[in-house]
Amino acid sequence: MQTLPALAAAARQAATPYGRERLLTLPGTIGGEALRAWEPQVRARYGAAIVAALRAIPAFATLPADPDPATRLPIGLPTALTTVLVETALDGDWLALERPLREDATAPLGKARRVLLRALGPQKVLAGAGAAHRSLYDRGTVEVRTEAGEADLRIRGSALFVEPAWLLLQAFALRATVGLAAPGAEVEVTARTVAEDACHLSVHWTR
Repeated sequence: MQTLPALAAAARQAATPYGRERLLTLPGTIGGEALRAWEPQVRARYGAAIVAALRAIPAFATLPADPDPATRLPIGLPTALTTVLVETALDGDWLALERPLREDATAPLGKARRVLLRALGPQKVLAGAGAAHRSLYDRGTVEVRTEAGEADLRIRGSALFVEPAWLLLQAFALRATVGLAAPGAEVEVTARTVAEDACHLSVHWTR
């Protein structure tokens, strides 16, 4: 099982031009919602120079600043863009990305949505991971098993799903989701690759 620090180390090691090109050429697409308002958020948090550095890479030069949710993007593009962001703005420190990602993702949530998430609790919220995956990706499936204080997500169907950077981003998202559904909970996420296109993510939380 890989912990967050292990995934972060692996993601940094894979952050090469070759690794980026591999991500960009993986078969499949992802919905534009995955990069909602990415440019305004990057500009506000890291500055115009970082946006310019990202735009200097041909693959990101014409990427809409706030893609329409109906737009289909290469499946590995959000992970590739985030990899360059971490290398450029955070000196390769992937773990430093978790807090700003969580803040930017949760800031738009209104009070009613937050109350609903707390009412449902982590188990019911995480049970919807399969539907959330289908709404974004045209590849792969997510099988979710939940018990009190834990969940296991079995994801398969794309080589993207074993990339350390992608796994780390999912771990951040899972920690943020449980944190919304159970404020103050301690959340641990570990990952395990089980095939060339499949992984397991294990989530444990305690109040």
